[in-house]
Amino acid sequence: GYGRVLSLTTDSSGDITHVTVDEELTMQAGITYGIRFRLSDGTTLQSSLVLDIGTSDTVELVPPLPTDSADDYPEVGDLIMFGETEKETILLLIKEIVPTQNMGANIIGVNYNPAVYTADTGTIPAHIVNLAVDAGLSPTYEAIISDEDVLMYDASGTPIVRVLIKFNQASDTVLYDVEYIEVQYRLSAPSTADPGMNDDPWTMDPRIEKSAQELWLIGLQEGELYDLRTRYIYRSGLAGLWNEISEHLVVGSTSNPSDVTNFSQNVAESLATLSWNAVNDVDLSHYEIRYNGDRTNLDWDDAAILVEKVAGNATTTIVSALSGVYFIKAVDLGGRKSDNEAYFVSGVQELSWLNVVESISAHPDFDGYHEDTAQLAGVLKLNGEDTLADVDPLSEVDAMAMGTGTGFKSLGYYNFKELVDLQEVYVSKLRPTIAVVGQAYNNTIYDWPDLFSLPNIYANLAPSSAWGTKVETRHSEYVANRCLQPMDLTALGWSAERGSSVVSDVALGPDQSTLYDEVIFDIVGVSDILYATGESNRDGETIKVRWRMKADASGSSIREFLYAEGGPNNGVDINITTEWEWYEKEVTIASGETGEIIFALNNDTGSDMVGIIYVGDVYIFFEDDWSTWAEVTSADYRARSFQFRQKLTSSVFNITPHITVLSIDVDMPDRVAGEDAITSGAGAYVVTFVVPFNNTPAIVVTGRNMATGDYAEVTNQSRTGFTVTFKDSGGVAKSIVFDWVAKGYGHVQT
Repeated sequence: GYGRVLSLTTDSSGDITHVTVDEELTMQAGITYGIRFRLSDGTTLQSSLVLDIGTSDTVELVPPLPTDSADDYPEVGDLIMFGETEKETILLLIKEIVPTQNMGANIIGVNYNPAVYTADTGTIPAHIVNLAVDAGLSPTYEAIISDEDVLMYDASGTPIVRVLIKFNQASDTVLYDVEYIEVQYRLSAPSTADPGMNDDPWTMDPRIEKSAQELWLIGLQEGELYDLRTRYIYRSGLAGLWNEISEHLVVGSTSNPSDVTNFSQNVAESLATLSWNAVNDVDLSHYEIRYNGDRTNLDWDDAAILVEKVAGNATTTIVSALSGVYFIKAVDLGGRKSDNEAYFVSGVQELSWLNVVESISAHPDFDGYHEDTAQLAGVLKLNGEDTLADVDPLSEVDAMAMGTGTGFKSLGYYNFKELVDLQEVYVSKLRPTIAVVGQAYNNTIYDWPDLFSLPNIYANLAPSSAWGTKVETRHSEYVANRCLQPMDLTALGWSAERGSSVVSDVALGPDQSTLYDEVIFDIVGVSDILYATGESNRDGETIKVRWRMKADASGSSIREFLYAEGGPNNGVDINITTEWEWYEKEVTIASGETGEIIFALNNDTGSDMVGIIYVGDVYIFFEDDWSTWAEVTSADYRARSFQFRQKLTSSVFNITPHITVLSIDVDMPDRVAGEDAITSGAGAYVVTFVVPFNNTPAIVVTGRNMATGDYAEVTNQSRTGFTVTFKDSGGVAKSIVFDWVAKGYGHVQT
């Protein structure tokens, strides 16, 4: 309470023992009370009181206040403040009165100082805090979370990065004089003046309640480091100490998804149902499944993609039942994959339904057509951004495998030299096999953890997130002699002129028009060495020719042509080296025109060169016959012809995939054909399969009601049918009702 002194009671010594005031004062048991006087000169005087439970306007001072000393003592009319001891009372100037509910109000004050009233005429007085506040306290943290557990998504499904700060609950004593908690954050960055400091400004988040259990920060950048700090601000304006967390990584959705568990299969004939436990990460996108036919190779990076995307809400998928190793990883919205793959080794030992009809390998020579890729010592990798011609001086080369600091290409393709022609259109499956690792170049000895961890001294293994490989295919239903090598010019309806310069025909077919592996031409003066023409019957058709050449002496020159009738003569001079190199040319028939296409290699360069030119592996592609390039999957392919290429990618300049094994198998499933109750007649009966097989099937013929000694003679067995003759014991043909069954593979599509 508060009031004014009405009277003073003294003892025989003149000391003040009791004070009577103009307000009633109430005391309760168990509480220590005190009184503060504001004397007439503006000073204050404090005294303890004798506990007198109840309400009274008179209180007893303990000890009594002497009046015979030089000390000041209260007089009638002085102001008093009454209350519990250890509770501070201060003089304030009222700054603001804020109305609250139920006719209440909050009074906001500042420390009293008479100089405030004359502040406009002099220096503003210093701020003096009279409260005994422990400013050494600060908020403490239970946890700071910024990963997928606290992500949220907007209406479009875009993730919103948030940071959750969980506070430890502070006691009422600590929070008694606290008004709110101040929060600030900024990007962690070195100071421009002092590398050990950060001079970037702090961002202040809206103040939060002092008793708040958690704080949410929104708008921070995923994958960045932040400094975060909080402190108490007291009602007096005093600020507590900062509790600062330096370099907190805002994870957002940048952490890798959880590992997949309980990955297994259930096989039914030619199909396998793969199943796994769901990954419950909030930013899960899909699952990726890979396969390796080598049952001993448990390396994810060596496996080929079997199913690139299985929906994130799925826990099963159906694939071909294959003998080998199946792998799975979860993939999040940012394309990040689980740290560890789940896998199992297929329990199917031999798959009788699986029939490999074609198999081609690119390793170890990798002598196909390179587009920003290269082969080095049996390894296929991305090519460098620079060449030796770009290096000045040689001391700038970081590693001979990658050149100067520009590093490797970010994208490259290797086109298989061989192409597949099944001779007919079939439904097939493709099975790639690849052995690959990522290699990081231009590291130094200081980067090596130890010599035992290095696969070699030229490079370190690189994380799979920094590189990638995909086997791609495109296919066609057209006959091979329209699009594949050997280039049968006669079957194409093309003519070939080789001229007198041809000195070796060993590589030419019997009809002298089929170009096989290699043709040798002796350049003496000016003469054609290869001249092919043909008709295009499709409006706007695109023709591409790809071939290899080398010479017995560097500097040999030749001119190549590929143009349409009536179109520009687009011959280009080529300087040929002594090594086999690939060349490629493309032309598109003008819209609305069809007609003759001319492809020629000749010595029409204006120079009389003398030397030997070798030409081999000539392919003519009618581009419109082919599907677009796509990654090889476990799907069925309806095609006659296949081209394959290997895609290599890198997101880091000094990293490239290293491929040492690369092959493709073309498989066809089993099929069974048959007929019942056929009358053979007394002679040879020819059975023609309605749909031919890919190869001669196993054939079983069963006669009905045959007499003792009767037998069936099966001849002329082929992929298209067979002949059967029934005979009696004397070898005389007779008529029999029979059934037949053929089991093989390959179903010609019509």
